[in-house]
Amino acid sequence: MSELTNHKRVAIPRTLNRRPKYRGWPVPYTVLVGADGVPDFRVNDTAARHRAAVEKLCALCGGKLPPNWSAFVGGPLCEANHLFVDGPMHEVCARYALTICPYLVGSKGHAMEEATRRRHASSPDLTILTDEKVSDQRPDRMGLFLTREWRYGRIDGLGDDTYFQVPEFAIKEWYA
Repeated sequence: MSELTNHKRVAIPRTLNRRPKYRGWPVPYTVLVGADGVPDFRVNDTAARHRAAVEKLCALCGGKLPPNWSAFVGGPLCEANHLFVDGPMHEVCARYALTICPYLVGSKGHAMEEATRRRHASSPDLTILTDEKVSDQRPDRMGLFLTREWRYGRIDGLGDDTYFQVPEFAIKEWYA
């Protein structure tokens, strides 16, 4: 395990700079954009998440992933279980997210709130699902996990939800 890495500001990577912006920030490929056109950075668009997994696209920029190198971001529980809710990313995209995402940086909480559900209630085609097996509390540290392989799908014993399973980590870095 590596030592904790200090966060430092980085420029928006070229891959993410092509994404639509909201208040100057790139909107990740798998983030839900409401009927009002406003992204909700706390909610995954499950159709985009599934498409990214099947087509092997970066969950952040939507670009094609390299064939044998992907990054995942998660906490100690993700490390222990080798399971992730958020999809694979380009390493440069993941490193950028670890420097600017308020939840990942730990600057403020982003737990699912009833207000989030109400905000999206006006979208008749939308159902907000909360995975009770995933904590809504930010862990004390977040990790960058680099891997050469991963699988996507349902995991025996975990119900109908889909996860990204990483058999082996090539590199792990921890961020406070």
